[in-house]
Amino acid sequence: MAQVDLENEEVQAPDSSFGDGRKVMFYRAKKKRKDRICIFIPPDDDGKQAVTKIVQHWSQATGKYCLCLGKGCPACKAGMKASEKYVVNILIYPTDKDGKIVGKKLTPAVFDDDVANDAIKHSTSMTQVPDMETPGYFFAVWQFGPDKFVSIRENKGMIPERKHKSGNDVRDIRTRDQRIICTDEGFQKLEIKQFADEALWQGLDKAAKKLFVETWKEQKVDLDAYYDKKPTKAEMIKILGLDLDPDDDEDESPGKEKSDDSGDDFNLGDDEDKVTSDDDDAKEVDFDEMLEEEV
Repeated sequence: MAQVDLENEEVQAPDSSFGDGRKVMFYRAKKKRKDRICIFIPPDDDGKQAVTKIVQHWSQATGKYCLCLGKGCPACKAGMKASEKYVVNILIYPTDKDGKIVGKKLTPAVFDDDVANDAIKHSTSMTQVPDMETPGYFFAVWQFGPDKFVSIRENKGMIPERKHKSGNDVRDIRTRDQRIICTDEGFQKLEIKQFADEALWQGLDKAAKKLFVETWKEQKVDLDAYYDKKPTKAEMIKILGLDLDPDDDEDESPGKEKSDDSGDDFNLGDDEDKVTSDDDDAKEVDFDEMLEEEV
């Protein structure tokens, strides 16, 4: 597992890993529906924002995923191609199928399904946005491929710079909402369009913003911790249904060799994409301070 900085610097994190029975609500777009989301990545002390990158295998036989073990990986030895995925926390707004906000005020969602309520509290898992008893916003985890990473990178390059508490000028991906249009639900083929105006959550009043911060604290997922359990070879073989002996230590990795993806090819915020802003008021806004340095 690695972290890919949104401003062209890759920071190495712990090895690829997996966790059996992990509990997270995953976002999955639906066809003929427009969603409005905000990619929520808190900047580090220097204002940099990093996306968690994982390398995983998928088994058609079992329909399950397992993160690549790298050297000596049984899935690689079996010839399974390893694919790169990127993972972020996102804010999901309450919208109708046309992407219009529903409800008079932005408040946290209340779900009419116990499974959904448990998922948002990280005690079960879901891969579909559930029905709501009371429409509202909530946070979930979004996993996507390199093509979507490129789109997000390009969108971030169009965000005006603002002054971060570190003194650096940064482009905060949280300051713009994204419109997600699904053209193929099965393969999650999406169009990602960035709104020109500032993100809706930024317009919340003081009391609503306090509730927003509390909701973020409760629902955010520590992605490094989520992916920190490394599987044994025997666990991987069982999950992916591989016809291999877990005690065979041969380190051939044909699947890994077949993977052409590289994190270095998908850095966000290339210099040619940058846009400066002459808005002095905007440059004085510190969103970390606005959210009590908790977001």
